[in-house]
Amino acid sequence: MMNKKLSICIPTYNRPELLEKALKIFLDEAKEFNVPVYISDDSTNDKTKNMVEKLKKEYPLIFYRKNSKPLGIEENFFSVLNMSDTRYRWLLGDDDSLTKGAIKRVLSILDKDDFDGVIVNACRLKDKRFPEKGCRNLRVKHLKTKVYTDRNELLRELGWHTTFMSTIIYSEKTIQNFDKSRYKGTIFPQFVLFYHYLGLKEKINVYWDSTPTVYTLNIGSLGGASWFKNIVKIFTKDWFEAVFSLPDTYTEEAKLKCIKSHDLYTGVFSPLKLLYIRSFGYLNRDILDKYRDFIPYAVNTPKPVLYLSSIFPVPLAAFLREVYIKIKGGH
Repeated sequence: MMNKKLSICIPTYNRPELLEKALKIFLDEAKEFNVPVYISDDSTNDKTKNMVEKLKKEYPLIFYRKNSKPLGIEENFFSVLNMSDTRYRWLLGDDDSLTKGAIKRVLSILDKDDFDGVIVNACRLKDKRFPEKGCRNLRVKHLKTKVYTDRNELLRELGWHTTFMSTIIYSEKTIQNFDKSRYKGTIFPQFVLFYHYLGLKEKINVYWDSTPTVYTLNIGSLGGASWFKNIVKIFTKDWFEAVFSLPDTYTEEAKLKCIKSHDLYTGVFSPLKLLYIRSFGYLNRDILDKYRDFIPYAVNTPKPVLYLSSIFPVPLAAFLREVYIKIKGGH
């Protein structure tokens, strides 16, 4: 019998190899607990469809839909969440997977109370080619497992973390009570969906699990990602606007703390990362000027270092990037 408490929902686009690898890692545990897996496919070919059809022979509780035309990131995100009718829905990136025992642990958490949602921790793998070797470090290192009943405390402490799509497990009420047209075009739909719902509630009840649970399998360079060329815009202007789109029940202090914490804990604009961005030509004085109104809210690196990074010779930055990659043995 299909588990009606939890489902795993995956929006995908032209990444059948990564998706297949991710699925095979946790599919045995999904089978053990009859947890359905929903896949909404925006791909421009049938490679994902053919791969999923083979896996469905092993596990009939995989539910797949090939979109007649690509919906785009945001629409595909909402589409797959609405394919499911389980009480809780775990949105998972198509290049992300789960640690051993994650499904069992989450189901035990959901048995404890009627939560508005669950936020899980993420980790970086020791070797993305061999996930079985385990995690190297945690994304959130400083917070122990707890239940949040204060929305502002939650936004301050974990808002930044939930920019990683696969860390949120939504209650069905979150999805049923969301007007997606109001936030069309946001680069962080998973974040806005969750915190907007919590902002409208009189009381919240969100479980935070500090155990390492999700990780990414993608071993490619960020430089090849379609969004990477807009990284400064995304994590300054877009991030600021997403947070300040939330209801006024969140304090300005909590919103500002949430915005600044992303760079603080991920280091997306650390001096080393700035040189990495510069090495592809995605950081320059024009870009700094364009987003100057948002940079002070989102970036922790001092202005002089930011400026120097924007004028650092690109060929030299690219050379240093390649040297660093060779030393580290990957991207």
